[in-house]
Amino acid sequence: MDIYVVSTLLFLGDTVAYSTPEGRNLENGFGNAQNLFMESSVMAQTKAISDFLLGLNPPEKRVVPVPDFRKGKPFSVEGVTLIDLSTTPMSGGEALTGLKSGNSISHSEGFGGDTDGVTGTAYGVTLGRQQDGINNLEAVTFPNKSVQPRTVMGTKVKTDSIFRAAIMFGPVQQAIADAVMAALGAGYFGDLEKVDLNDIRIVILPFIHPNAAQKDENADEEGAEASWVNLGGEELIRANYELYWNNFWAALAVLHEMVTGGMPATDMLKEWDQKTAHPFLGFAFEEAAACADGE
Repeated sequence: MDIYVVSTLLFLGDTVAYSTPEGRNLENGFGNAQNLFMESSVMAQTKAISDFLLGLNPPEKRVVPVPDFRKGKPFSVEGVTLIDLSTTPMSGGEALTGLKSGNSISHSEGFGGDTDGVTGTAYGVTLGRQQDGINNLEAVTFPNKSVQPRTVMGTKVKTDSIFRAAIMFGPVQQAIADAVMAALGAGYFGDLEKVDLNDIRIVILPFIHPNAAQKDENADEEGAEASWVNLGGEELIRANYELYWNNFWAALAVLHEMVTGGMPATDMLKEWDQKTAHPFLGFAFEEAAACADGE
């Protein structure tokens, strides 16, 4: 029996210059980050990517995403035995980014595999499933320019207004398309002289917060019911920028895990034994235990 597991990864935002919890300065997200990725094991790289993502801050200036991941830089696959998606039924990844970005947070899952298998079927079903509030679409770098490998984006949260549609069809679509092209250039999908990209299909499922690019007009009034309104002007530009970068990094992490397999299960168990709490857990185990005991 084949078992398919799709995993996810979370990112915290982007900026021209940002620091990890260890204080490493990561100029433009790439320049000084190679020291995080020099260890050869997949476990070390997976942990380094997590540290990198968790240390990101929202962007301060516009940065053009022209990453080169080939030699010891973030998300490099140099020296890694890659999963050949053109002959694999399904391989997945997961990522969460933007914890410091409020409603611009991104949480993406995704999977890739061969066109003739279950992933190809899922690709067609996702793209063909169009109905009120569910508007799935292909990732394009520009109108009429679909990325290679062909990638479809699925809706997680209902698209209930033209404003939300503009987010999905704008910064989020651009971000995911750029991530696929960056991965393509970095060799994630193999030697372009040998691989036929038409044999690969990818599905990316981004989460867009229901109140993305909105603000609560009653935020300063204690006890008042929230009143969400759409942002405009510079505030909207800023929100779209954060949405772009959070979704770019999330999609790139999903793709990286997709082609590397992520952290080995034995190493994952070691990490799990440390009982690291989920950021949205909602309670501390010690406090909950004390409540249960009536303390």
